[in-house]
Amino acid sequence: MQTWKHNLTPGAKAGDVDGQSSPSGRRAFLKAGATAAVGLALPPLITGAAATAAPRPIGGQQEPFRGPIDDQPISLEFAQRRWNELGIGDERGALREITPEKTTNALRMLHKGTAHVYDLGDKMFPGVPAFPSAPPRRWDMYITWYDLGGENRLTGLEERFAAMTFQVGTQIDNLNHIGIDDHYYGGFTRDDLLPMPELVDPASRAAKATQDSQADHHGPGSILRGCPHLGAEHIGPIVTRGVLVDVLAYMQCHGRHEALSEGRDTLAPNYRITIQDIEATLGWEGISRLDPGDVVIFRTGWNKLWADSALWSRYLSSEPGIWLAEARWLAQFRPAIVGGDTWGLEVFPSPVPTRFGEPHQLLLAQEGIRIGEGYVTDGLSEAGKYEFVFIDTPQHAVGATATHNGPAAIATS
Repeated sequence: MQTWKHNLTPGAKAGDVDGQSSPSGRRAFLKAGATAAVGLALPPLITGAAATAAPRPIGGQQEPFRGPIDDQPISLEFAQRRWNELGIGDERGALREITPEKTTNALRMLHKGTAHVYDLGDKMFPGVPAFPSAPPRRWDMYITWYDLGGENRLTGLEERFAAMTFQVGTQIDNLNHIGIDDHYYGGFTRDDLLPMPELVDPASRAAKATQDSQADHHGPGSILRGCPHLGAEHIGPIVTRGVLVDVLAYMQCHGRHEALSEGRDTLAPNYRITIQDIEATLGWEGISRLDPGDVVIFRTGWNKLWADSALWSRYLSSEPGIWLAEARWLAQFRPAIVGGDTWGLEVFPSPVPTRFGEPHQLLLAQEGIRIGEGYVTDGLSEAGKYEFVFIDTPQHAVGATATHNGPAAIATS
């Protein structure tokens, strides 16, 4: 595979206008021929130890990741050094990179042409496929009916949940979701975050929650509360630049059949998206830069399996995605969110059978970069829109480890 180089400069100045693609674009790039250079250069991969710095204030932009771009295992010692750089006690993480200037620059992409809105959210319904756990992850909704009375014969319907979690479907994984041992982003520990930490067994916690709910017990001593730190209430509305890394379309266009499934409508199960794949895809799209505060979304086609219940076992048993070197490569640009159209973002099963979920640990727990899962990007791909305004208004679910909402992309024709 030929790798095209890009001027993806980590830590771009806040005053730079976001969303400025290479003027060539994908069409011009393709027209120039397969051997044409696009005049862009990657930053050198930093191979030395991460530079140490004094603790940073919790406000404002944060110190970008500097360290080896490799697959070395996650280190709690290195993560603790990063928390000192990013801010002990910080609860916002890389969302701090979405400054008013960042949002303003993103919206400037819409000043010409007609705006089109693309729905990035999957439909939610009882029985949706979810990674297995005990108690199981479910989104089991039912509808109740009320005869509310009055001469006007008022009746009403309302939804209730027999079982529900935000950790299924289109979601933003929050910073309290994943830890390194008992340590979480910002230097918090499990006991700092977990209500009633003396109850460890999930079944015991579920039984206590049912008991407290039935007793309408929400006060002191109740388990019915979220994490006191790092909760979803710290996310807030998001309006920023989005970048679609359409790896699937790139592989299809270039006949990279070894990267594709048998039907060639998705990436192959367990296909690892490499740094070279990311570089080549961005160059083909005409994307010349990734900036702090961006939302970077990978398209693999895996969401097609969500729509067919006969394929759910395949959907959950594996997925294409990135691994540690790619997560470190992305982290140097300080994106606010790294997401994809799969249920877990990273390649599964893991390239190393004895290690599980390390890209989640690196992005969430070490770097404070949230993870988006279950995004539907087919509409953007069909329209050839690789830069857009990303918008989401997550629920202020106090203490939650993830949040639902229907994210959207806005791009001009």
